[in-house]
Amino acid sequence: MRALAVAIMAALALLTGCASKPAPMYAWGSYEQLMYSAWVEPGSVALEEQINVLEDERNQARAAGMPLPPGWHAHLGYLYVQSGRLDLAHDAFVEEKGLYPESAVFMDRLLVNMGATPPGATEQDEDSAEEAS
Repeated sequence: MRALAVAIMAALALLTGCASKPAPMYAWGSYEQLMYSAWVEPGSVALEEQINVLEDERNQARAAGMPLPPGWHAHLGYLYVQSGRLDLAHDAFVEEKGLYPESAVFMDRLLVNMGATPPGATEQDEDSAEEAS
């Protein structure tokens, strides 16, 4: 009886060790590495290269049906602002806000600072935002 219990325990230990990792929740791609490089070694990756990599990874994530992590669209929007493409930055900030509502206050502030009206904002919201600037 004891040998049977030991055999069962050994089999369970082996099966547990063979369990597969859960699938990732988000399509991270090289986002973390790009962020690290951009902040630790500024200029090590050209602005346009960062944008191209992130745009390619966005297309791959969409094709795979995987969501992008929180902050991803905001970072791409930041890169667009740096490159002078404010229309694309606006779209990225609005997308970040739509996907992650907890970022709404920050995304709205960025949109107001760009001179844009955040989606869903009223005239009263705009007046209070201008007073706070």
